Amino acid sequence: MRTETKHFYSIVSAKAVENGMAAEEHAESIYNISVTNEFIDAEYKGLPLEVKSCQSWVVDENTTTGRRRGRFRIPYNQHEYLMKTNGLYAFILQDEHRRLISSRVVSASHIDNLINNNVVTSLAWTNIFHELVSVV
Repeated sequence: MRTETKHFYSIVSAKAVENGMAAEEHAESIYNISVTNEFIDAEYKGLPLEVKSCQSWVVDENTTTGRRRGRFRIPYNQHEYLMKTNGLYAFILQDEHRRLISSRVVSASHIDNLINNNVVTSLAWTNIFHELVSVV
């Protein structure tokens, strides 16, 4: 595993890692891929594919309701690589029990305008699954 990836995983919670592993299992089943857990997770239809996951709602004590919509974390170095290679993201939206709500494969170029250069972008799932905002 590359140093950048190790560092990224050292700063996220154990719960996030477990959610990511569940999402990778969903992606393997849905898209018939094999996740390698390298810098980029897999290949799909001949293109690099990075699996990203989040929960529909997460606890957040900084909000008046005590919760907020989940977010996908996108490191800039991964996004930059996917942009250079015409790569893809598999966005996996899960509930609090890691059950699949929805998934979507999106080209990196489709979300490029939402990515902050040189940092990790925190992207609300509503940017990817617009149609689910009123039902989830």
